[in-house]
Amino acid sequence: MQRERKEVHIWAGKIFSSGWVEAGGGVSNVIDPSNGDRLSVPGIANGEDVVAAAQVAERAQKKWAAIPFSERAAIVRKAAKTLKKREKEFADWNVRKSNPTVRASPALQCALADIC
Repeated sequence: MQRERKEVHIWAGKIFSSGWVEAGGGVSNVIDPSNGDRLSVPGIANGEDVVAAAQVAERAQKKWAAIPFSERAAIVRKAAKTLKKREKEFADWNVRKSNPTVRASPALQCALADIC
């Protein structure tokens, strides 16, 4: 029997494009293969969503490039620190959605953090 996490509904059918917005391409169920629980219901972007996201990204990149390198580096290091701090939580989600081993999972999400 499929159980559903309460958090699923918060972003159900949404994608992030300068904020959480409804996806134009429908939804997809992310299922825990070990027990059938529905973990999330992310939105699927359509062509219009992709164009809008690319436009947002282009504007954001210009702003990002204007920030001095030292400040950008500090932001990336802070993000890496946050990833490492929440490593167990991310590992749990990775295991639940795709069943890698618990031991292998941290490497999947923290590879970038290790180079920062």
